[in-house]
Amino acid sequence: MIRKVLAAVLALAVVGVTVGLVMRNMALVRELDDAYEVVRLLEGTIDTLRMEKGQLETRLANLSTVYAPVYFLSQSDEGYEVVPELRLIDTDSEAAPVISALLSEMAKGPTGQSPLYPVLPPGTRLLGVEIIDGVAYVDFSREMLDQSVGSPVESAVVEAIVRTVTEVEGVSAVQILVGGETIPSLAGHVDLSRPIRLARPDHEL
Repeated sequence: MIRKVLAAVLALAVVGVTVGLVMRNMALVRELDDAYEVVRLLEGTIDTLRMEKGQLETRLANLSTVYAPVYFLSQSDEGYEVVPELRLIDTDSEAAPVISALLSEMAKGPTGQSPLYPVLPPGTRLLGVEIIDGVAYVDFSREMLDQSVGSPVESAVVEAIVRTVTEVEGVSAVQILVGGETIPSLAGHVDLSRPIRLARPDHEL
């Protein structure tokens, strides 16, 4: 009789343990399902954040570039004047790199179908830009002196350079250098021994 009772108790214990294990396994399965759902939601959130990050980077990149005027020469019955073309410039930097970008665009010349004339002689390179007390010192290669022009053209060339450079905030005058040295003029008509100042532009970068 005792053996039967012990066997029954043991059987109940085994059943209890088995039921407990089953219940624990079911709880673990539910926990795993919940964890999977959390992971799935997090993955969706991460993908959304990555997409928003890309959109924000694109917006910030667009904010750091602007269309800036680069001046070229235009001929009319009254002589020569300077006329701007808009070029896309990265402004997310100090003034000197911005000036370098503007003058690099100037060196490319007017757009293909433009009626405007180039400012810089062919082969002219920008050697450097330095800004001291609001004066931009722009240094060109020797090709800059390859000009046999009259006073009206030389005046327009100088004005185009100065107007382009003084579009940059904090720059009020331009000293044109060639090979790192001050020059008396480009073609004998306009005094370049000192910085050139023009009327303040309406818009600055």
